[in-house]
Amino acid sequence: MTVTAPDDIDTAVSDFSPTFGLTLRQLDMMMKIYNILGQKYDVVCTNPPYMGGSGMNAKLSDFVKKYFPDSKSDLFACFIEKCGQLAKPHGYFAMITQQSWMFLTSYESLRLKLSDKTIINMAHLGARAFDDIGGEVVQTTTFVMLNHSYEIYKAKYVRLVDFLGEKEKESQLMNDSNIYNTSNIVFNSIPGNIIAYWISPRMQELFRYPNIDSIGTTRHGMTTGNNDRFLRFWHEVSNSKIGFGMPNTPSAALSHKKWFPYNKGGLYRKWYGNNEYIVNYENDGVEMKEYTSHLPQGTWVRVMSREYYFLPSLTWTKTSTKTFGVRYSMQGAIFDVAGSCLFPYNPDKYYYVLGLLNTKIAFNYLKMLNPTLSIQTGDIKNLPYIEDRVEAVTDIVESAIQISKDDWDLFETSWDFEGHPLI
Repeated sequence: MTVTAPDDIDTAVSDFSPTFGLTLRQLDMMMKIYNILGQKYDVVCTNPPYMGGSGMNAKLSDFVKKYFPDSKSDLFACFIEKCGQLAKPHGYFAMITQQSWMFLTSYESLRLKLSDKTIINMAHLGARAFDDIGGEVVQTTTFVMLNHSYEIYKAKYVRLVDFLGEKEKESQLMNDSNIYNTSNIVFNSIPGNIIAYWISPRMQELFRYPNIDSIGTTRHGMTTGNNDRFLRFWHEVSNSKIGFGMPNTPSAALSHKKWFPYNKGGLYRKWYGNNEYIVNYENDGVEMKEYTSHLPQGTWVRVMSREYYFLPSLTWTKTSTKTFGVRYSMQGAIFDVAGSCLFPYNPDKYYYVLGLLNTKIAFNYLKMLNPTLSIQTGDIKNLPYIEDRVEAVTDIVESAIQISKDDWDLFETSWDFEGHPLI
């Protein structure tokens, strides 16, 4: 409940009480209720509930979409907004929440809204902050925020994400090497207003260059809704039924083919490989369309980006905990949401862009833009793009692709396997 009224409401009620037709006692009771409901606080402190949109019932989901459109993805984010509403101007609110609001694109509007406040300090805990909660999924941060904007104020951040367990994080809390002093104005120079408090001046400077989105388009792929039905390993199907589509191939030319190569992410691998799956896309996926038309409303099934099917691409595995690798995919394949792709506008730049994305520099930027478990297309397109020694880099990348392909083809899991080199 949000109660607002002008500062002079007491005078207004007194002046117009006859018009309201209320007794003084009734007016007095109403004002007491208003003062309670409209009360603001010097300090608000809470560990809010966490619940993603998929866990909400219809009533709660509709409520947060209506009243908290910038933070509706999770209840904890709604509470960040609410705590700001409950605090007085120049008051404080302190919370422990999931760290996702600092980085994910779904909270970009929330971060913009919070830019009129000031982070005073933060202990960025990351994963395994609590010994009784294992795994990498729960990644937290705890912070104090001032309900007023001081752009030049340098907040104190303690980065504890690389330490495991309560005791180790606690022992590192006062270690100067883990402390960063950063002003809020820095975040305005980072795409999406990411709260990357540890960014170096040089990394910040490179964001002035064009980004990957200026030289190519990133795309999510298909979500079948039933992988057991529509996917196979390539060696489970007769070769005569497997086709390699070409860009703008007429449907009639592929009518005798049922299965097509499918980029589906897979284990960490750079340059080339993970070509294991095929997808049933016979007659432009008519069976999949028929299947999805009978699914319950709201089931997450998508056949997206069809105009990019069968084109050469740069593809990566969406979910990655420690490393990131991009691979060249030759034309003829369809791609999955877990094997999203980048399509450079200039065909001559495929190898150079691939080399850029596979550098440690690109990986460091990705860890800053999204230090979660899932690399999104939006993270890739926000990477800065710099051209330097294009021909030399292209030659090296071509060689790397060939070495990686030769390695992949040594095993029977490759459809280009001819024989083991030791036999």
